[in-house]
Amino acid sequence: MIFITGANGWLGLNLVSAIVSGRTQKWGLERDEIAAMILPGSSKQKLLDISKEIKIFEGDITNKDDTDSFISNSKDNYIFHIAGIIHPNRISEFYNVNVQGTKNLLESSISKSIKRIIIISSNSPCGCNPNNNHLFDENSPYKPYMNYGKSKMEMEKLANSYYKDSLLDLTLIRAPWFYGPFQPDRQKLFFEMIRNGKAPIIGGGDNKRSMTYTENLVQGMVLAAT
Repeated sequence: MIFITGANGWLGLNLVSAIVSGRTQKWGLERDEIAAMILPGSSKQKLLDISKEIKIFEGDITNKDDTDSFISNSKDNYIFHIAGIIHPNRISEFYNVNVQGTKNLLESSISKSIKRIIIISSNSPCGCNPNNNHLFDENSPYKPYMNYGKSKMEMEKLANSYYKDSLLDLTLIRAPWFYGPFQPDRQKLFFEMIRNGKAPIIGGGDNKRSMTYTENLVQGMVLAAT
């Protein structure tokens, strides 16, 4: 069984699709049953369009009882923790979901003999590059960009504390802005504007932006697991 939080988000759907189609086998992750955690009341349709065999669990990672129930039979399995929030109604939701939600999942996992947890973070904990030639790496200091970056920074520090205490085996992936199948309309509109020559230009137009295609990000996630 492969456990995935935030499975009906667009990165989650790309991971699910890659597993179900067998594309992840070349990266060491065999096809297996998928347990997908989604928010209560959110749409199941895109998951079911990929496969009717996916085991869908409706729950909220901010509720510890829900994370306990979700991974109750997860011994010796992988967990891909993709659930998070980028556009909240309140700033407090950054910390409730990205930090406390992750803590709930990690606490639920300690006694389950999990193979490894792959946690999706962001490049936002590092903030903005000081110049166009600068590159972030794993040793770059924290300089979080706004509350989203700060919440992801706190999530990373929390997760690393579990790793350093040998409680869990996990990998954090700092994903940049990604694009690809299942992307939301706002993303599609942005790329259409670029294609049609109507995208806004900031400064001299030579600013750089880190981006990755979802298939490549999924490959990195799977290789980090296997």
